[in-house]
Amino acid sequence: MREIPLFPLHTVLFPGMLLPLHIFEPRYKQMVHRCVTGQEPFGVVLIEEGSEVGPGAKIFDIGTMAYITQLDQQDDGRINIATVGVDRFKIHTTTADKQAYLMGEVELYPFEQMDSPSAVSEAVRLEPALRDYLQVIAKIGEIEILLDNIPSEPDQLAFLTAIVLQAPMPDKQGLLSIPSLPELLRQERALLAREIEILKMITANPPQWVDGDVPFSPN
Repeated sequence: MREIPLFPLHTVLFPGMLLPLHIFEPRYKQMVHRCVTGQEPFGVVLIEEGSEVGPGAKIFDIGTMAYITQLDQQDDGRINIATVGVDRFKIHTTTADKQAYLMGEVELYPFEQMDSPSAVSEAVRLEPALRDYLQVIAKIGEIEILLDNIPSEPDQLAFLTAIVLQAPMPDKQGLLSIPSLPELLRQERALLAREIEILKMITANPPQWVDGDVPFSPN
């Protein structure tokens, strides 16, 4: 168990994921100063209800520790930071310290069945599904995605899949919260299959606009 600052966001952070942040609230400037001077992480947690700005947001209890890898202090006092996700954690209790940012008593949340044969077999089944998904995304976006460096290690493959998957944040939070690595890999494969079918349907039947229609907001 350890105590770390918590940063509630409308974003799910996974281990290995890069997350740039623009810091402007005084309480989070204090948090950044604490983390940089103490060389300690803060915890990124998804907001269940409420806003990123101001107190009172309701948060989920599973998050990811983030370390600051780069800091850029602006002339107006704002701060741009680059962070990377490291370890999953589970929150046991939270308190608001005198600086008004949340502190959490947390413990690491490692995978169950991390080195099991089922994790290896599920990873073997997930990898081609991830490749298919990325190829569809590349075709739709008319971009090139390099597929040479997809990891074979089950945990790294699981986190990469969760990062690139275009899904609502509650779905991503669900993936982050799964305790078992084989189960996470299974659920990701099911989500990829669903998303691939949806994307293929969209590309096969693109929307047809008639004269006078406005397909997007002009704002």
